[in-house]
Amino acid sequence: MCEKALSRELEIRCLELHDRVYIESWLIEQEFAGFAMSSKGEMELAVDGWMQSVPKRAGLIAVSRGVACGFVVLNLSKKKKIMHHALISILVDVSYHRQGVGWQLLEELQVRAREEFYLHFLCLEVVVTNHAAIQLYKKAGFTEVGVRKNFYCVQPNQLQDILVMELPLIKRKDGRT
Repeated sequence: MCEKALSRELEIRCLELHDRVYIESWLIEQEFAGFAMSSKGEMELAVDGWMQSVPKRAGLIAVSRGVACGFVVLNLSKKKKIMHHALISILVDVSYHRQGVGWQLLEELQVRAREEFYLHFLCLEVVVTNHAAIQLYKKAGFTEVGVRKNFYCVQPNQLQDILVMELPLIKRKDGRT
């Protein structure tokens, strides 16, 4: 199930190859939006990777009144020992920030990750200065599990830390998540 109308104004559906143009335009408009990329070539490589989720139906896109406004992707591993979790990538068009788009994408992704991909954990990385995103992730149940010091080179001689966050999707035998 890849189509879900969450309200009259917002629909969540599976990511399709033609949605690439929206993702690229959002990344360019938001100067790569905190992702680890610094050129159009690096952006294209990242989007190529995200588009690999399309045949697996592991990516979602939000559409508001016919306009694409955000996406989220499960970056699934082919390695057997780590197939129980996935790193996610999420991006919302800046004109739709703080309108619930990211929240609804995360909500739907959690259900799909658990019920269709049988994942135990979702993981993400976020620049420590992206306070709005961190607040959203915490509201969605993610917790901080670490910091990568000086991980991103924002500009020459300017390094930035990132938070590593995780969301358990299944309950442990002791009843905790």
